[in-house]
Amino acid sequence: MSEMADELGHAYSRLDTTLTQITPASKEDDETMALSKKCSAMANELQREVEKLSMVKGRHRQAVLKSGLALLKMPKLKEKEAKLEKYKQILDTRLLVRLDSNLLKQLCDLGSLDRRVQDLAAQSERGLKTTDQLLADHGHQVMGHFDRRLDDQQRRQHVAERRDTFMKSLFFPDIEARHEQVADAFHGTCRWLLEPPEAAGRQKWPDFRDWLKNGTGAYWISGKPGSGKSTLMKYIVHEPQTKQQLSDWAPDSRLIIASFFFWNLGTRLQNSAAGLLRTLLYQIAAQCEDMIEISSDHSDDPGTPDLLRTWTDQRLFSTLKRYLYQKPTAVVFCAFIDGLDEIAEGQDQLLEIIRLLSESPGCKVCVSSRPEQPFRDEFRKFPQLRVQDLNKEDLTEMATQKLKPCFEKNMPNECDHFIWFVMNIVRKAEGVFLWLNLMTKDRVRGAHNGDTIEELSRRLERTPATLNGLYRQMLGRLDPEYLNDALRYFMILTAGSELNIRVRLLGLMCAEDRSWEYVKNADRAPFCEPSFDGICRTYQKRLIARCAGFIETSDDQGPFEGSGPRSYRQTVDFIHRTAGEFLKIEYEDSFHKSFSELFSGIQLARSCIGLIFLFPKIWKYGDHSFTPVIDSRANHYFRGMIHNGRSLDPDIDERAYHHFRDLI
Repeated sequence: MSEMADELGHAYSRLDTTLTQITPASKEDDETMALSKKCSAMANELQREVEKLSMVKGRHRQAVLKSGLALLKMPKLKEKEAKLEKYKQILDTRLLVRLDSNLLKQLCDLGSLDRRVQDLAAQSERGLKTTDQLLADHGHQVMGHFDRRLDDQQRRQHVAERRDTFMKSLFFPDIEARHEQVADAFHGTCRWLLEPPEAAGRQKWPDFRDWLKNGTGAYWISGKPGSGKSTLMKYIVHEPQTKQQLSDWAPDSRLIIASFFFWNLGTRLQNSAAGLLRTLLYQIAAQCEDMIEISSDHSDDPGTPDLLRTWTDQRLFSTLKRYLYQKPTAVVFCAFIDGLDEIAEGQDQLLEIIRLLSESPGCKVCVSSRPEQPFRDEFRKFPQLRVQDLNKEDLTEMATQKLKPCFEKNMPNECDHFIWFVMNIVRKAEGVFLWLNLMTKDRVRGAHNGDTIEELSRRLERTPATLNGLYRQMLGRLDPEYLNDALRYFMILTAGSELNIRVRLLGLMCAEDRSWEYVKNADRAPFCEPSFDGICRTYQKRLIARCAGFIETSDDQGPFEGSGPRSYRQTVDFIHRTAGEFLKIEYEDSFHKSFSELFSGIQLARSCIGLIFLFPKIWKYGDHSFTPVIDSRANHYFRGMIHNGRSLDPDIDERAYHHFRDLI
């Protein structure tokens, strides 16, 4: 009894010290501290009584007296011992409640406490069982809870790994390239689409906002070439109001939005149904963690790592169809697809995909295209609008912002005629942004050259009102000295488009005579000189000047993101799809002569070889746009010139050919 009392006294003293250090102390902490002090006092009192009754050796009489006294006090001591035991049990329960209640709060905050663990804490709080009993009774439940938590975490990790593999198998380098290249809406334009038709002061059209909130099926945005369809679609995709209106469509559902921008002049995956399907599935997977589980048919697991080699159009379509029909009803999906007319082949397959998106439960799709007959037939029952009928105010805003600073600076006395001049340009543009953009550039140039308002107006009246007429006028201004160079670049870009090869400024430089000598002799030194970037910029100016405004360069990071001079990132293309189409018709004989085709193929092959030579690690293993040159027409020309003894390009010799094959 003495040893127990001594041990309890030390324990309660330590507890008292611990509780004193807790700040701020709660009411329960104060009550526990008071109980601890009572226990400590009771233990000390019991200890003193025991010490008084200790036997004294060698003094028999006193020992007999103390023994008799002990017998008399024994009931009182038993009572104190029982009271101390009661205090101990109460204190144990309070401490257990405090510990388990804190743990319960922490776990409940995480929203992950198993119900049976909550029952365990509740029993502890009510003091129904001691710690040992609780652990004995509920230990297996606690372990089960944590086992389930661990299993759940492992399952989520497995799902994340499968989703990552799935997304990697769908990804291609140009998956966002066209979207990024489409011009952003000019400041203050395109807003009319998300306003009530009756409030915009324009011709009425089926309310797009209402379709977003309440509509089903499809919505078709059509327009002339160059009327701004792609810019309008990009505005819709990025405008916050779009998501807000779609949220009203299914307020209690999860919203998934995806988009794709076709590009006829781009790579195969940028102008095909396969590229559309891969992009839609990739964007869905990025927003839906359980996409693989929903779309899997178990016999054809879409999470396997070899999908990059096995994706076919049919498998892509089937995977999308399974997801759209098996997704939870609380998930809704809206797709925005631009440039249906820019698909290179497989229009019937494209329309089948559009039907799937418009007819699946909880799905709808907004599309844009030229008003070609197959699309007229397909979308005749759906709400639709024509961009050129509704963009007059946008054209006026754009022309005003581009021309006003120039007028104020160069013709301050003619500002009274400015509004009249802008109205004439907008009238003649007939809803075509591309035509207006080219005209404002030309008028700004004339103003800087000192032209008067009368001279600018006369030139405007002489300007053809159609794009083809304008293109013909641009060609008429081309310096005859530049015509052969211009045709060469036009044919290279056309060959690149047909072969789905992205043409880069750096690649074109590699194909030029002097640079090609360096490539052929495996000499990288000239390309590493500090002055090389300046040489590229000079070449860029020369290229644009010789092509009469039909060609433009733009930044495309591609594999050079975050490194290298800007010239590495420059791609070369026609200013618009219509420009390439016009030139092919205008120079049909030149474009289709066997010599011309062979020459453009050779130049394109040189371009690709030069890039592979300069950056073998990037192009050897990457899925980049010009790698199809290995099996393309350009490569066949390359092979044929060597093995058939043709001498049209003596610079491509057997050594260069084998060097090219080694790099590949």
